[in-house]
Amino acid sequence: MDGKGPGAVSNFAIGLTLVTSLALGFALFNAAPQFVSELIVRWMGGDLATNKNGLLTNYVAETVKLVFIIGYLSAISFYPPIREVFRYHGAEHKAINCLEDGDDLTVANVQKCTRLHPRCGTNFVIIVFVVSFLLQPLIPRDLFVPLSSPTWLLALTRLPVEVAMMPVVAGVSYELIRLAGKMKNAAWVKIALAPGLATQLITTAEPNDAHTEVAIAALEAARRAEETGALENGVLGEDGIQSDETNQPVQITT
Repeated sequence: MDGKGPGAVSNFAIGLTLVTSLALGFALFNAAPQFVSELIVRWMGGDLATNKNGLLTNYVAETVKLVFIIGYLSAISFYPPIREVFRYHGAEHKAINCLEDGDDLTVANVQKCTRLHPRCGTNFVIIVFVVSFLLQPLIPRDLFVPLSSPTWLLALTRLPVEVAMMPVVAGVSYELIRLAGKMKNAAWVKIALAPGLATQLITTAEPNDAHTEVAIAALEAARRAEETGALENGVLGEDGIQSDETNQPVQITT
């Protein structure tokens, strides 16, 4: 938005919010676990013999990441405005599940559906953390400084590795989600998606009929836009419908 209309948000404000959010996210879910893991391993009495290349510390750091993200999601779920968002999130999932089951989009039909969905962004987030758990520890912790270095220095020098691995972890996670979408009935897919689906028990809540009506209206609007070509052609109207940058049909996801 250009910030000229009433109630408009300036590009600067949007950019500042984005940068601040990314910085806080990195600090909480990437930087903090590195420092915490160093303290935990040293408190446990880990030494150079049992912690070769910092492998133990690396796995502790990845475990701390998972604990932090689950703890964070659980904590914010108790905040009433966020809880309301989670109810709309659950209604959205129910509506899409109803549509994909081939049933009419009525409140009664939608409410009968599960509030969990395999293509939810929550699944992607959890898969990112799982992939990180599998890949990040393989990079030696003493890549830049010896393991005998101070705790703060070992944690600090791990941060460039975290940044460098982000595209790799995100890319692998994205491809896994795509593959899972094509093989959703395979046993390994169900196992791989299970942690994300379980986490959706936190990031979604059972909606009431009012939430469901909103989800149905939103889904119907998206379907109309897809049918009229608005999504493919990048048409942006008063309803805010726009295609992605590739000008390809936008799949309805959650």
